[in-house]
Amino acid sequence: MTLFTLKAIEKFGRRISEIADIETEFIELRGKGKNISPHAICKLVDGYYENTQDDYVTRELIPKMAKADGFVFGSPVFTGAFTSKFSMLFERLRAGVKDGLFTDKPAGCLAVATMPMGGQDRTLEAMEICIRSVGMIPAHILCGGSGTSGVPYGPLPGDDDGKEIAVKKDRYSQWSSIQMGRRVAEIAVMQKLARRRLKKVYRTEFIKRYSLPLGKDSWAWTELDKEDQDFMDGLNRDNLKELDQSIITKPGNVGEKGVTCKILGLGCDDYKGIDTNWLVVNSLKAIGKFGKRVEPLAGFETEFIDLTTKKIRPCLNCDHYTDMPRGGKRWKGDAYPAPDTYGCVIKHDYFAEEVLPRYAEADGVIYGSSVCALAPSTTFRLFAERIVRGIWTGWNNLKPTANIAVSYDLTGGHESCLNIMNTCNRWVEALPVSWPHGTSANGNPLESDDIVVKDDPMARSLSVINARRVAEFAMVKKLAQQEIGEELYKREFYFVLHPPHGNATWEWSRLDKEEEEYMLNLSPNDVAELGK
Repeated sequence: MTLFTLKAIEKFGRRISEIADIETEFIELRGKGKNISPHAICKLVDGYYENTQDDYVTRELIPKMAKADGFVFGSPVFTGAFTSKFSMLFERLRAGVKDGLFTDKPAGCLAVATMPMGGQDRTLEAMEICIRSVGMIPAHILCGGSGTSGVPYGPLPGDDDGKEIAVKKDRYSQWSSIQMGRRVAEIAVMQKLARRRLKKVYRTEFIKRYSLPLGKDSWAWTELDKEDQDFMDGLNRDNLKELDQSIITKPGNVGEKGVTCKILGLGCDDYKGIDTNWLVVNSLKAIGKFGKRVEPLAGFETEFIDLTTKKIRPCLNCDHYTDMPRGGKRWKGDAYPAPDTYGCVIKHDYFAEEVLPRYAEADGVIYGSSVCALAPSTTFRLFAERIVRGIWTGWNNLKPTANIAVSYDLTGGHESCLNIMNTCNRWVEALPVSWPHGTSANGNPLESDDIVVKDDPMARSLSVINARRVAEFAMVKKLAQQEIGEELYKREFYFVLHPPHGNATWEWSRLDKEEEEYMLNLSPNDVAELGK
């Protein structure tokens, strides 16, 4: 599956050869000379890990990964999780965090089990957490590439003689691998093209290390400017209510060839929302600060909407598939029908009339939610269900998101809540760029009107870091689209990743015929040789 994914990336590279050249390399971390020592051999220097042993990881692997623009990681499912080799690899990769070797590089994951529902999704979600920990961006939708090596495509584990590659018959695994690989490649290409435009601005203004400063490093970039900080410190419950549906920051001096990015901040609390909303607004202020520093290449407009008391009707889960073009029925030609010919049947609640038009125009989103039963709020879930509308219009695709979770009692559950929010973002084809999971905080008891997150330096810093990451990717995407050109971007870059309907071609979800035949004819020994 890993090699199949690389072949899909090569196909994409051939189709955009006028703007980019893509080289892929396959490395199998098994065999002689590829031992990975545990992280115990690393030592802490000023709070950061450094490799001290001259082994395969230090000598060959990390230098190669430092030069790479994206990654595909594949692991079998062992005891319901990824392998110990994958774990040791990421323990050692932490030594690259200090120098930002992996920061913002897109990565996708593959997991293969011996049966359907054999732990693939759980393994992929755990692999994603490792990816986030070193600053990479998980690039897949759903959970990643999921494959089955046994029944119904191959033998039972006890009957497996190692002579058959069962995923050759697993069409879903091939499709999900191609999706994930294409997305890794698209992001890598967009980042390199945008950096060509950014030049010095990228070196001086973009965060190189998504890790809290340690040792003698400055904390300045995780803080707001003094004027904005004073504004945030002065907010109370009533002030926050008045900010609902307000423009928080406006773009400044944007050049003729610059881009204007719109970022939406959504308070999705089920309670009073005071601490949650304060962190969302703090995030938007951080984006405004970043915008001032990257003028005239870009400017940022941010808006805050508090959904805490708003009425959002639940998804009807209707059988007519009104969100899909022509209800999923066949149509003539390969082009998708006009967006105004399909969509959700709920057209007259607050979400449809006020939120959806703003969401459609937004280049990124900050979500804030209370933690309810170790999960996101009902308000967030209602929003996530209804935003399925944006899949088929292309509104969601590669839209960067970051999440905030605030617990108002002692049960906690921040990380569980944030992981669910990231999964919901990813399912609708957005790009959750939260680091490491997102922003977590403890709010005041519900009977209090005080905003206690003001005194939580970790929550404040994480809200700035994650907001900056959303702003950076939104800017990179729009600059890259300028460099690519509208015609090529519409023709070769994903508009929607969910399966086409009607007569829309499935060609993009397969390898070219020659490459597909090559892959389907490989034996286990062939794959082992390629891994060397």
